[in-house]
Amino acid sequence: MKIIFPADGSAFTKKALGFLMTHENLCGPEDELVVLNVQPPVPSRVKRMLGAGVVNDYHQDEARRVLEP
Repeated sequence: MKIIFPADGSAFTKKALGFLMTHENLCGPEDELVVLNVQPPVPSRVKRMLGAGVVNDYHQDEARRVLEP
């Protein structure tokens, strides 16, 4: 089974992921768990002002903050 798990970094996300990982009947070694994090878009005027590279770095940092723990 493939499970897609949305993660926003909240305490609820951490609790749900912990629950999922401790119940092998929900997510066992033969299953695939994909953790998904989506960042809200930056307004286009801000993107133009800061540059696409800075905005991309921001999104990468935010995703890392959520997904690394």
